Amino acid sequence: MQPDKVSAQKRNQMIQKARRERLAPHNLLPCVSPRKIKVRIFAMNHQWIALRSLCMAFKDDDKYDLLISIWVPSWQEGMDNDNRKDGIKCVLMKEYNIEDDKPDIAILESDKSANKIVREFIKKSAVHAKTRFIIPFNLLMSTGEAVESRVGKIYDNTRKNDFYIFDRFLYAKATEKSLLNSNIVHIGNPKFDEIYEKMQAKQVLPEEWEKLRGKKVFVWTTDHAPLDGNVTFDFYASYFLEWFYAHKDDCALIIRPHPLLVNELIRNNIWKREDYEAFKAYCEGSENIVLDGRVDYCLSYSLADCIFTDANCGIIITGMTIDKPICALLRNDKYAHRIVYPEIIEHHNLVSKPEELYDFLERIRAGEDPKADLRKVAFSKFISHYDGQNGQRIKDFIEEKYVEIMDKGNQHETR
Repeated sequence: MQPDKVSAQKRNQMIQKARRERLAPHNLLPCVSPRKIKVRIFAMNHQWIALRSLCMAFKDDDKYDLLISIWVPSWQEGMDNDNRKDGIKCVLMKEYNIEDDKPDIAILESDKSANKIVREFIKKSAVHAKTRFIIPFNLLMSTGEAVESRVGKIYDNTRKNDFYIFDRFLYAKATEKSLLNSNIVHIGNPKFDEIYEKMQAKQVLPEEWEKLRGKKVFVWTTDHAPLDGNVTFDFYASYFLEWFYAHKDDCALIIRPHPLLVNELIRNNIWKREDYEAFKAYCEGSENIVLDGRVDYCLSYSLADCIFTDANCGIIITGMTIDKPICALLRNDKYAHRIVYPEIIEHHNLVSKPEELYDFLERIRAGEDPKADLRKVAFSKFISHYDGQNGQRIKDFIEEKYVEIMDKGNQHETR
């Protein structure tokens, strides 16, 4: 077939498509309800809290038909997934057929993935979704990873209609490294909305947490990937447990492992399931230690007088929202890794050996707040908005751009 015939055939197909759309009942009869715009959000199972406010913004607008397609790793299947609530429709990614559904708006965490299933799914979304918006829901910074690599995994300018929505820190780093493109925009991260909402509400202590009442509460969070030097759990655990045993009358510890850490320990044959149960039993039997396995960090945040976390973990940023002392944990053994983002860490306290840990614990116990002023400076530098409205802002932006893209497409088809 000659090139001009191919062009004519394609033009006729576009004209017929536009004509069929104009003849659709919802465009002819005002009494017929319009077709809802299909919004499909694709995410990892543990990302729910990071994107909840965005989901609710779409759910509460009758124009949209919202569905969340969640990828659950095989080793997580069968686990409790009650975190998916609020009346939002959810389906496992392996049970969702994007070819048949053909979403109007697809929202993804990244344009690339190391996982074969997710990578194939992302590829299909580029073909079968009318528009795609990429939002790094959960990863404000990535463990031990330079920003060039981080942005490279998120950003792949293969479709001109894609938009990439960054929070302040990632956007600033992309700007600094000359990695910006016109379809990368700075709005904020919906992850902060859940923290904001929960921190405004009155928290009710579960019965098993009553032992924390009246004590100075320290929250110890971890990163994941336990064989990586960014994780300090093995380096400090015995020192934490020893100190809090000795100070059980006036101090308490909430241990909040990363949602992936325990399963990674078991998958790597470092722990057996009974080892985890023994650790859990130790915490339950303690007079001042709680093992926090809740869906989100919010209850722990609301009680915290101080936060400990691994130096390259995203909690270094999100923890700033509660305006309490933050201490970054380092290790000084042969597994030690470099600090990837020193411009953040310099605003916080650092501990790299047991003696420093003990000293810092005693200072917080005495009511000190080291580096309080620097922490406030960091908040203004690295967090875009902390008002519970990031999800709504993102929804408004997506809505505006979707309409623009569709209008351009319709104008092109009718020429």
